[in-house]
Amino acid sequence: MPDAAKTIVFTGDSITHCARCLDWVDPMGNGYAMIASALTAARRQTENFIFHNIGIPGDTARLLRARWRQDCLDLIPGFVSVLVGVNDCMQRYTHNAPTTAREFGEHMAAMLEACLAADIRRLLLIEPFLIPVNDEQRRWRKEDLDEKATVARVLADRYGAAFVPAQALFDKAVKSRPPEYWARDGIHPTPAGHAVLAEAWLKEFDKTAW
Repeated sequence: MPDAAKTIVFTGDSITHCARCLDWVDPMGNGYAMIASALTAARRQTENFIFHNIGIPGDTARLLRARWRQDCLDLIPGFVSVLVGVNDCMQRYTHNAPTTAREFGEHMAAMLEACLAADIRRLLLIEPFLIPVNDEQRRWRKEDLDEKATVARVLADRYGAAFVPAQALFDKAVKSRPPEYWARDGIHPTPAGHAVLAEAWLKEFDKTAW
């Protein structure tokens, strides 16, 4: 019987969801969550990890918080990985539905507090990111997302969570290959982009003491 403490939850928006199926066929999708979980299972096969991908396309921090109990905590995870924020930014421009950095931080903090209250202390935050392919997305990042990324970093430090500096990783990556190589639309990573996230995730996960 697998150890409940070895249950790992990946949560977030479409970047995490990445075409997952709600059955045995492809429950982890085909993105960074699948790569990271597959490599963890192969490298640490004696540890009986259980993996869940609960990412939902279009999710914002507010929507994620609203379902936090049933979607995350009820799975009794030992490790929770969160990537959310790009929709909180984008919907300001596409739906006239802004989320301030303060509101974003409040939603994120509430979820992290709930984890600690449930004695879930192995936490990982992936920095929300954009890999701009046009001037509009560069404006989104400068006016909005960069501030939310800073909030995520501050919260990771405050709550003792591991942190994947995704924006810095992709800022470095675009110096060698164009943005479309990593995310054709500037938002959803290509397989190469997902591999960058997975490698960084594994680096942080491997530091975690079980």
